Amino acid sequence: ANPVSMLSRWKIFDNLRRSLAPAALTVFLVLGWTALPASWPWTLSVIGFILIPSLFAASLDLFRKPDEIRVGQHLAASAQSTVHRFEQAAFSFACLPYEALFSLGAIVRTSVRMLITHKHLLEWNPSNSADRDGGTSIMALFQSMWIGPAIAASVTAYLTLARPGSLVEAAPILGLWLFAPLWVLW
Repeated sequence: ANPVSMLSRWKIFDNLRRSLAPAALTVFLVLGWTALPASWPWTLSVIGFILIPSLFAASLDLFRKPDEIRVGQHLAASAQSTVHRFEQAAFSFACLPYEALFSLGAIVRTSVRMLITHKHLLEWNPSNSADRDGGTSIMALFQSMWIGPAIAASVTAYLTLARPGSLVEAAPILGLWLFAPLWVLW
């Protein structure tokens, strides 16, 4: 018997939830742009999911001024921190399809190993080993991050032909997806 505490069960559940979040947000965006009635509420919802934690953190930074720091220095540091958080949020948008594919690939691989092959159950690679194995050339990045530009190109083509009004809301995020490998290289 291997009794797992409630805290450990919660951690397992939360890890599973976090691994499905990029795929869910990507599907949510694509469905919102292509199939659901109005695209802007769906786009704003996903933007909110990604930006609200940054907004809360920036607000907390702003209102937590240490006594030993002058107001001007604190405001400058808070502004710099806020800009950095929003850059990270934009980067999260850019890498969303890649993260979705990466997470779903890991889920499928784990499921096959646990349910079918029963082999390589403890095999894993640390995330920093990708730098040593695949390199960081532009071709290597496009080969590993192909899903973002592929979704961006196909959704842009579909929206141009079928729903040009939705292209206005989708264009900024589709642009991030299209150029994500270049941003990662930079």
